Amino acid sequence: MAFPPRAPRGAFNPRFRKEQQQEHKTNHMIRVPKVRLVGDNVEIGIYDTAVAQKLAHDQGLDLVEISSPGRSSGL
Repeated sequence: MAFPPRAPRGAFNPRFRKEQQQEHKTNHMIRVPKVRLVGDNVEIGIYDTAVAQKLAHDQGLDLVEISSPGRSSGL
């Protein structure tokens, strides 16, 4: 038994629209205690996240999480 087609209900309620998430976490969205820092003009190594954020901010850059702890290669 087939049901008759429904009439369109209109647009979804915008209050329930899921925010589009970024591919990578940046700056204040990073919630891990330590990060591995790589890049130009910085000594490569493991830093507290707050220190890494300050270094990035001082250079006018964004801190970007490329691999979350669940996918890391052993930090």
